[in-house]
Amino acid sequence: MSHIYRAYHAIRGLTNRAGLPTNAVFGFTTMLRKLIQEENPDYLGVAIDLGGPTVRHDAYEDYKATRKPMPDDLSQQIPYILRLCEAFRIPVLSHERYEADDVIGTLSRQAVEQGLDVVIVTIDKDMFQLVNRRVTVLDTRSGIHYDSEAVLKKMGVRPEQVVDVLSLVGDSSDNIPVAPGIGIKGASKLIQEYGDLDALLERSDEVSRKSYRESLQQYAEQIRKSRELLRIHRDLPIELDLENLKHCPPDREKVRELLIELDFTSMLEEFLPDAKEDEVPETRFVEDNSSLEALEEAIKGEEIFVAIEFPGDRYLSEDPAWLAILRDPREAWLLSGEFIKESAARTAKLLGMAGELVIHGLKPLVAFARGHQWKLPDSLNDTMLMAYLLSPNQNNFSLAQIGLEYLHHKYRHEKDQQSLFA
Repeated sequence: MSHIYRAYHAIRGLTNRAGLPTNAVFGFTTMLRKLIQEENPDYLGVAIDLGGPTVRHDAYEDYKATRKPMPDDLSQQIPYILRLCEAFRIPVLSHERYEADDVIGTLSRQAVEQGLDVVIVTIDKDMFQLVNRRVTVLDTRSGIHYDSEAVLKKMGVRPEQVVDVLSLVGDSSDNIPVAPGIGIKGASKLIQEYGDLDALLERSDEVSRKSYRESLQQYAEQIRKSRELLRIHRDLPIELDLENLKHCPPDREKVRELLIELDFTSMLEEFLPDAKEDEVPETRFVEDNSSLEALEEAIKGEEIFVAIEFPGDRYLSEDPAWLAILRDPREAWLLSGEFIKESAARTAKLLGMAGELVIHGLKPLVAFARGHQWKLPDSLNDTMLMAYLLSPNQNNFSLAQIGLEYLHHKYRHEKDQQSLFA
């Protein structure tokens, strides 16, 4: 949940077209994919709290009593995060009346017993208590892998002493009481000096600093209670199922459906199938009067889509490199810049024969037509401008991007003519 909340607060105001908030799902997905790419784990699971009372609430009635309820716009996203894990074939692990930390603690112990190295991915310092020679904690904010030496450097104590230090300073987010007057540095020094919490409390009369001594003596039972709340359970009645946790490729169809539903266009292209051969239109090359006449007849009064390419985008001073015309998704005509130049008079009239013209990025074509006395149809439609009007805040209006967003189609823009529209 710490990663989910982190994603929720890091990205604001993100919704899909239906108005569903998606910021936490997007941030969590981004972190998860980055983690998989960088760590390449053999086994992978996501531990999550089930919600509701736990054994810690039984032990301390006010456990997490000050925590605010989950925001509505975040709670709406939890089912989508669970669907995302399912689509990526990552098991979601939990246990009734226990927290995700306890699930991780139990399974990491069992993994070590089976000879595995374990990486716990979290931003919670409570998890440092689980670190040992085969268990490390990866803090995704800093990118640091905390082994025993790194925990000692960070906390001033060894991993097995971390829970004792935290018992003195409490945890405000979970409403776990503190030992008043003792901060994290003071707590670390006390545990360093006395070895563990039990020894410190038994010998509290030896503590030289009066405020520390009085706090330890007055709040001894409270401190012990805090330790029980902070100690991660490692003995839950669950079994490590390595076959279930084996990292495998995602269910591409489920991922694709979910990304389309959430409008995560930036991630979608990776999960779209490559264009099939029968999806690529048959290309007819216009290179003589006969083929030009056939094209004129085909587009007369029809709606057509035009793609035009200029060398280096210098469309005000250069002839086009190619002019492609599409009337039907299965058929395209292609005119080379050389042919356009040779047949200037007839090609100048060509586009004017269409009833309606659609182009992605109209400005270059209009500028070129004016400069070369080309007559264009009265009805001009620019899909780039349409896309801008629908979503003016985005920064990419390329044909490839718009194709992904609205058609969920992977656009292959290659220099060979056969794939110009694919």
